[in-house]
Amino acid sequence: MTNNAPPERRAFEVIADEIAVATDTDVLYFNASIEDEADRHVIQLCRRRRRRSNILLILVTNGGDANGAYRIARCLQRNFEKFTVLVPDTVRALGRS
Repeated sequence: MTNNAPPERRAFEVIADEIAVATDTDVLYFNASIEDEADRHVIQLCRRRRRRSNILLILVTNGGDANGAYRIARCLQRNFEKFTVLVPDTVRALGRS
């Protein structure tokens, strides 16, 4: 955890750590368009950093390349026993209707 991070990021990291320990789950927060090298970056990260048997992907994106999204999903399915995706309602979170 970064000491210079904003309080909301530190709070997120604490919650992610608690989820990870309690459920044997790596937590991957993806907040970007699925374009260009995003799929390759996630796949490399998955191969290098796997520590637990399950993964939770928190996906915040406005879309992008469907093929890249498929490659990310297949990589996570292959490398973890359980793969869960959480897609937050960003419109509601931002106070918009």
